[in-house]
Parts: sequence; C-alpha cells; structure tokens
Amino acid sequence: MVVGFQTGSERCAGSCTDQQENVNELEGADVALGNLLVQNSGRDIEGQKMQSAQSRLDALDVSMEGLVKGLECLFRHLIQTRVFLLNIMSQ
Repeated sequence: MVVGFQTGSERCAGSCTDQQENVNELEGADVALGNLLVQNSGRDIEGQKMQSAQSRLDALDVSMEGLVKGLECLFRHLIQTRVFLLNIMSQ
C-alpha cells in the first residue's frame, strides 16, 4: 500500500525566534507572579500587578497553544516521513 507524502508545500511554521518568544513569555509571567508575592501597601499597586500578571499569563497561554500546534505539526511530519520511508522499503 502506497500512501502519499507531501513535501515542502505544507511546512510547519516555526523558528528559533518563536521559541525565544515562548521563553520570554514564560519569564515575563514568572516575574509578574513573583511581583504579586511581594508585599505592598497600596491597593492600586496590587490591582496593577494583578492586571499585569493576568495579561502575562494570557500571553503565555497563547504561546503555549502555538507550541502545542507546532508539536502536532512536527508529529504529523514524522508520521509522513515514516510512511515515505516504509513505501521506499516496500518497493
């Protein structure tokens, strides 16, 4: 049984820059959550820190979704490569 294999026309989007952005988002969320743990006296400052932490966590969530999609794409390409190699071996 021969199964089709798509080459360069359907590539996964991703680069080292994307990975670096994910790391930066994680570090930003860590800093924002750390700031929430520091005791402060003003409620306004606390509210600002909460908003900052929430926005950083939202950005981290978006980055993680992109990472998951990239891993799914990588997995699909690994399966396609396996099928391609099995087709070559069976001919």
